[in-house]
Amino acid sequence: MKNLILILITVVFIQFAQAQTITEGNNKFALNLFQQLTGNTKNVFFSPYSISTALFMTTGGAKSQTEKQMLDVLCQTENTLAYHQKFGENQSLIEKKENIKLNIANSLWMQKGFKFQQPYINLLNKSYNAKLNECNFKVNPDVEAKKISKWVESKTNNKIKDLIKPGVLKSNTRMVLVNAIYFYGDWGKEFDKENTKEDNFTLNDKTNTKAKFMNAEYKMPYTSDDLFEVVSVPYSKGEASMLIFLPRSKDNFNEASKALTYERFIKLSNQLSPEKVNLKFPKFTMTAEFELSQVLSNMGMPQAFTDFADFSGMTGEKDLKIDKVIHKAFVDVSEKGTEAAGATAVIMVTKSAVSEQEKTIYFKADHPFIFMIKDNATGQLLFVGVLNNPAK
Repeated sequence: MKNLILILITVVFIQFAQAQTITEGNNKFALNLFQQLTGNTKNVFFSPYSISTALFMTTGGAKSQTEKQMLDVLCQTENTLAYHQKFGENQSLIEKKENIKLNIANSLWMQKGFKFQQPYINLLNKSYNAKLNECNFKVNPDVEAKKISKWVESKTNNKIKDLIKPGVLKSNTRMVLVNAIYFYGDWGKEFDKENTKEDNFTLNDKTNTKAKFMNAEYKMPYTSDDLFEVVSVPYSKGEASMLIFLPRSKDNFNEASKALTYERFIKLSNQLSPEKVNLKFPKFTMTAEFELSQVLSNMGMPQAFTDFADFSGMTGEKDLKIDKVIHKAFVDVSEKGTEAAGATAVIMVTKSAVSEQEKTIYFKADHPFIFMIKDNATGQLLFVGVLNNPAK
């Protein structure tokens, strides 16, 4: 009996450790990708979770050096069936919400008649509940692109439209792996619209633009270091939260953002503690779109996009490579709450083709800041963004 209990404890510990490794890896990837996508004056918003999920599904068919490079970039440790199953279970845990709406969907769009390995199809279906759709990219790729985009639209409450535009898919497209994520959460304490006031927001070039600032004052997790002040604004019942990383200085935002490494993110997150905060930050809506093949190559997985790619786990042959990784995201932040959506498509083609005394902390986000939406059950970062200009 004692041995059985020890075995059960060991199994539970291993499963917990794997879940922590997956979340840690995804968050490391999120911060690494954030460093690649920031650095200019444009607003930035993306779902690192959507991107890492679509890419990790793709990794399931990768072998040799292609597999190693993809695992390194995604900051994951294994490419086994058991690990993919744990990744899928982690997704189910993230989705399990009562007070906020969080939907995640995966799908697989494959060329009819093209030979794919059944174990790979089973992996995607069982681990990620990825639904298989047969397509005829050879005859009319634009028609198939429209079908995929319509599927994404239906899974994101119509917020992500035209993910794959005409001309993106080609007659040599053989498979498209897609992830879609939709989030809606009311704030734990709704902002009073009567307190929303217009004020100046200082841009990176030191000029000002007008923005509508929401206002609230209550206890919320807060911390700071030499570069950032950080608040964690809870959504309903604390199932998720928005982290706002506000640089202390209005100068050199790019330098501050480059300093937001995974290590600093973890340190600041662990230091958050309840404080009475007078919070002011702007309402905003943002849509962003990326083609990530060059960025991912620069991060350390170039082989996947070349004729040297090895995705033989998909077909039994080294005949496929990644052509494009397309990502689109949307966020709307208002007094009531936050609506956000993201979608990622990985397009595979055949090769050779185209305190003691309570104090009030005044936190006014009136210059560019970084924000993240985090699932509190797992610690998973679902969305990451930079608001450089609320007027755009």
